[in-house]
Amino acid sequence: MTLYRHFASKDDLIVEHLRVSADDFWEWFDGSMSHATDPREKIYALFDALEDRCRSALCAGCPFQAAAIEFPDRNHPVHRLVREHKQTLRDRLETLVRDTGVRHSGAVANQLILLMEGALASVRYLSLPVPAREAADAVRTLLA
Repeated sequence: MTLYRHFASKDDLIVEHLRVSADDFWEWFDGSMSHATDPREKIYALFDALEDRCRSALCAGCPFQAAAIEFPDRNHPVHRLVREHKQTLRDRLETLVRDTGVRHSGAVANQLILLMEGALASVRYLSLPVPAREAADAVRTLLA
């Protein structure tokens, strides 16, 4: 009952949880690249940090992926928040790729998000952090 004193519904609680998760994610995202200055090195650092994140015993994959599965209606507030978060991620990846000078930055950003999403999904259903290492290796190949 205490939760419902603060949240009108379970959906509102989930939305707030995702907002907090998003804040945590963006802090991690920006922090993972803070020591790099070269655009390519920033992307490499991001995917190296993804490997570390996936290896953490606390990592259960991506809460946004789980929420999208639980709330498949594209008009539901939870699903809209997930789409907004993932679109922001894709846009930020495209900006990073564009800064490297690689042609077709949109297509490469799509490839990067697939690698990131796949690595995070693998943690949830395979319980293996290894795909995150493979994702980091694939990023280096993509940007070479």
